Amino acid sequence: MATTYAEALESIRTLAQERSASRENQLELVSLNQAVGRIMANDIYSPMTTPLFDTSAMDGFAVSSAATTGASEENPVIVHIKGTMIAGDVPITVSGEVRDGIVPCMEIMTGARFPETYDGPEFDACVPLEQTLDVPGRAANEYRRVVKPVIPSQHRRLAGSDFQRGELVVSARTILQPQHIMALASVCIAEVEVRRRVRVGIWSTGSELQSSGHGDPERDRIPDINGPYLDATLRNEGYDVAFFGTIGDEPDVFAKALRSRLASGGFDVFITTGAVSAGKFDFVRQVLEDVGSNIAFHKVAIRPGHPGMGTATTNLPSLQGLFSLGYLAIH
Repeated sequence: MATTYAEALESIRTLAQERSASRENQLELVSLNQAVGRIMANDIYSPMTTPLFDTSAMDGFAVSSAATTGASEENPVIVHIKGTMIAGDVPITVSGEVRDGIVPCMEIMTGARFPETYDGPEFDACVPLEQTLDVPGRAANEYRRVVKPVIPSQHRRLAGSDFQRGELVVSARTILQPQHIMALASVCIAEVEVRRRVRVGIWSTGSELQSSGHGDPERDRIPDINGPYLDATLRNEGYDVAFFGTIGDEPDVFAKALRSRLASGGFDVFITTGAVSAGKFDFVRQVLEDVGSNIAFHKVAIRPGHPGMGTATTNLPSLQGLFSLGYLAIH
């Protein structure tokens, strides 16, 4: 009786979990630019608070919000520009005291650190440049008019608003995506420990197959499409794939190739296409049994893909629970 599709999937999950447990400590240290798609080995906590200091989220003018209360077009607040700060500058310390109705401010660029005051109210907000007006009779680079009240912390990016020291940045077992790379980079992490990629080896079997890239198919031969498709699909899913090409209907050739790859100890999964039904040239099952594989299932109640087979090779010490999937519809 054929194995149901659900049963076949469950068998594969069980084999995968067993293999995964044996790979728990097989880790790699990779740079962030090589980490997308990799699986985090450990939780990562921020080694720092970020941002380290308050910065401006807009180009404009750092002011005391309290000094702009009541500002309107009819009754504007006049601000005096004491200097300019750009991102990366050491903060300038100036007086925040209002004198003769003129409010001090500091021109500030996006990303720049908020200036400090040694007297008077602190600069706690930013007025965007486009929300200020010229002061008639005054130089535009020295004086501006503010025509609406500024709320506290307006356009001010507060220190620690991204991450606090010791805060979780990325959890273990996370499949890293570009947004995770950005978060890790923001707390000055340059390398992460990830799980080793699952290493998959693929063969296409059948004397009728001609490898892709060999020009037009010869007479009575057809191009191999399953091998390249599996290769591309698995690479797209983040696996480390080696496509070994095609093997004709020669069990001895396949057995030699399989034993050689098994002996290398570098693979976690093998996938073959074809040669697992009940015909004269369907030799894959016998070869797998000859190398010590245990048949988890053979023949699945799906079409196409009915002859599908899954096996586990566990009795060879060098294989460490390695399992092999005979032809199986990958989806």
